[in-house]
Amino acid sequence: MTVPSAANAAGDAPPSSVAIEPPVLAERLRISMIHLSRRLRRQDVSELSIAQMSGLASVVHKGPLGIGRLAELESLPGSAATRLADKLEAAGLVVRQVTPGDRRGVQVVATPAGVAVLERYARWRRLDNLAVALACDGFVRLFSNDNPLLRLARGAGIGIVNQIGALRRLMMGEAGGAVGDLPRLLRGEAL
Repeated sequence: MTVPSAANAAGDAPPSSVAIEPPVLAERLRISMIHLSRRLRRQDVSELSIAQMSGLASVVHKGPLGIGRLAELESLPGSAATRLADKLEAAGLVVRQVTPGDRRGVQVVATPAGVAVLERYARWRRLDNLAVALACDGFVRLFSNDNPLLRLARGAGIGIVNQIGALRRLMMGEAGGAVGDLPRLLRGEAL
């Protein structure tokens, strides 16, 4: 499949085309949707970052955790895991406790407030998560199928979206999570 290059889609360069296989394009779209979502949106009404929410989920579901284990679960360096625990502790979502049987060790344990924030997040994001999962599945199925009719429909659909700026912006906003019940930061309000 031939698609407009990134520079052409943004209007920064003369028109050019790059051949991309549909499964590769589908995977790139999926990854782009994830990255846009991460950049444009803080996921919870409590204004926790995605990294903080992920760390809190690890502590709630797998804790109590030492800082080293938290770093391993979150794929972070030890110093970043320490800063993450500091932020969660400052927010009252976790506490540090001495490791039983090893007074030198410290564990991070979720507080009732931390569990409540994670439960509220799960309820708040359930519909959005389902919509993103279904959209990603639909894109993978659409772009990994080599049916000639679907190929024609894909090309026409991409062409239409590229020609109608308002539709392109709407789809980009949807994919990036910039619509709906947005957190204060994304609405331009002070935290």
